[in-house]
Amino acid sequence: MADGAMKEALRITVVTSHLPHVATSGGRRRELELMERIADQHHVEMICVTKTFDEDRQLVRRLRSRCHGIRLVPTDIQAPEVPPIGGDARPWHVARHASASASAEIARGLRRHRPDVVHVEGYYLMQHLPGGWPGPILLGTQNVEHALLLQRAELTIDRMRRKMLLEQVLRTRTFEREAWRRAESVVAVSPEDRLRMLTDEANLDVHVVGNGADHEPTLPRGVGTEGAPVSTTGPPLIAYVANFDYWPSRDGAEWFLDEILPRLRSGTTDIDVAFVGNTSSRTLADRAAAAGVRVVGLVPNLDALYRSAHVVVCPIRVGGGVKVKVLEALRAGAAIVTTSVGAEGLASAQREVLNIADDAAEFADAVKALVSVPRQQRGSGGPLPTWGAAAQELERCYQMMIDRAGASRSSTSRS
Repeated sequence: MADGAMKEALRITVVTSHLPHVATSGGRRRELELMERIADQHHVEMICVTKTFDEDRQLVRRLRSRCHGIRLVPTDIQAPEVPPIGGDARPWHVARHASASASAEIARGLRRHRPDVVHVEGYYLMQHLPGGWPGPILLGTQNVEHALLLQRAELTIDRMRRKMLLEQVLRTRTFEREAWRRAESVVAVSPEDRLRMLTDEANLDVHVVGNGADHEPTLPRGVGTEGAPVSTTGPPLIAYVANFDYWPSRDGAEWFLDEILPRLRSGTTDIDVAFVGNTSSRTLADRAAAAGVRVVGLVPNLDALYRSAHVVVCPIRVGGGVKVKVLEALRAGAAIVTTSVGAEGLASAQREVLNIADDAAEFADAVKALVSVPRQQRGSGGPLPTWGAAAQELERCYQMMIDRAGASRSSTSRS
């Protein structure tokens, strides 16, 4: 995979907030696919500052054969996903990932491993790097977090909650910008996120490393619900695939239930709607059941689901980057209705085969139009991005940082 400029294996320490395996979310899928390819060519040590320590400890053996070393360190507190009102003055993401033991373990690991590059996945983990670390630091960002919080605040009706969220926007923006400046290079998932960063910090070195679509959207044996909601008979299947434990996905589900589904059922009652993916929210499950929507959980083979669904919906209103689930559905030739947020980061050819609607009535009308005609296999809008190309771009980022660091040392020694 490495190009001609890559003459020897690099030593890379990756600091992440979860074990990428099992890939039950788009973020985990991204980290898994990229790190597998990078570890094929380079010496990768991974340190996971995890909020799900016990769960990850059971799964770590599945990934150990793919990396040269993996260490799990628990966060100090099990902070709620929804930011509390008042309390900690730090940004919510930073507080959730605080861990004195992680800071100590990362410092020990860097001294022991002596990496050529430190890759930190998430601005909130930069707090754990020792001050004055002399080597190149690459900061991976899957979202511009303060922009997501601002989107969230704009959707919030409760005045006190909105005020709290706007305070979080300011705190998060300050910490994010400090993290961006500390890193030698920053990686964004989409051109839109890169532009957001450069609008805030014009002198950043920001590279786009997108998501790929050439993975098999399956889970290992024993993970997921046996018996996916796949049927070629019966009412048309409308599927929303997401990690519903992630707030933007859950907000999309609630918007679908409250605003889109009633319009969809008006004159089109004979449909089968399924929410497919990770969820621990009893409230969402109960609301969905009351609306006649099945909450299926994890499905072992998503490709079969995409190919049998009449319509795949992505009613997400908060987000950034490139949605892995949209890429998966495009690859399967599914008919897709999404918001402009769900279409972000895609090439124009891919966007042309999507049905994009940000208004609930328009979204429902787009789904109705697709349900009213026989299911058809659709195109993907041309070649889809690959994980191999994304990993090569990430490698180039590593090498450019190392080359710059070497040139800087040479210049300093000459002076």
